[in-house]
Amino acid sequence: MYVSYIKVETNHLEFLPPVMTVIDFRYCDDKNKFCNKTGKPLIEFKCKWYNSKLKTFSEEFLNIDLLFIVDFPSVLEDYAAKIDGNSYNLIKMKKYIMLEDSGEINVKYTLAQVESILHKHYYYEVLTSDLLKGKKNSVLIGSKIMSIEPNILWGPTYPDYKNKSYFNRINDYDFKENEYYFISYTDKAKRFSKRVVKIRDIFFVIENREALYESLGWADDEISGNDSIKKEFVSGTNLFFINSMTRENVSISKEKNGEEISVSRSFINNKNVVVLLETNCLLKNGLIRHFRLDGISEVRMINNGVRLLENGVIIDEKE
Repeated sequence: MYVSYIKVETNHLEFLPPVMTVIDFRYCDDKNKFCNKTGKPLIEFKCKWYNSKLKTFSEEFLNIDLLFIVDFPSVLEDYAAKIDGNSYNLIKMKKYIMLEDSGEINVKYTLAQVESILHKHYYYEVLTSDLLKGKKNSVLIGSKIMSIEPNILWGPTYPDYKNKSYFNRINDYDFKENEYYFISYTDKAKRFSKRVVKIRDIFFVIENREALYESLGWADDEISGNDSIKKEFVSGTNLFFINSMTRENVSISKEKNGEEISVSRSFINNKNVVVLLETNCLLKNGLIRHFRLDGISEVRMINNGVRLLENGVIIDEKE
């Protein structure tokens, strides 16, 4: 007994977009050669490629929007050189992060370190460690990325081991509104995280007024005239905005940009006072989040963060 069968050969290239060579072009419409909206030419490319199914070369006119330019030798070298480096790279995001209650301000660029390069047919992807999202990410390699040296990217830090100020308190760190910071934070539930935030406001809350007055020597009626003025000012509400700080004093107000009074820096360092940051948190897609200052163990300012993350402009102030 004989059994007949047909042998079928399937080439994996039949399921993948082929690599083509452009050999000619033509306008889609000789009367309307350019797009009215974009101004780009309305053309089709005549492409030639090896047809694995027919075992020969095929030619066809295809719209320019269907084609992806494969030109990666120099770009690959640029990415490969960054794998072993410590520098972060500025990469434009596919989906922008809109900052909540900011007048439609968008973060358009992220900071990432290159970890490896992946080959997928004629595509190359780079695996990165994304600082803003706090996770691994894959990016299609299409153009060169901009590298930022650490001395240009990072501003003042806490703890500052370089300048031997690591014994300072986090309250002594000079946060600035509308600037971006990379913080290490532990919440009340002991959950640790790292995230990039943009400072909106800095304020503090009096948690225990009686204990605060006792520690400041304000519990008795017989206090100095200056302390009496400060005590009267902080009475009636528990929340105050911090408008500015020096090494010795802090300017505070009951309302944002309202009437101010100056208190000593030790006032906000008191254990009965909790300092908080109101921020747009990029780890939470730009939503407003609050962080207790005493929960921050590390912080690094991102120099020129607005220009960098919102506009994609690298500024070297030393040049």
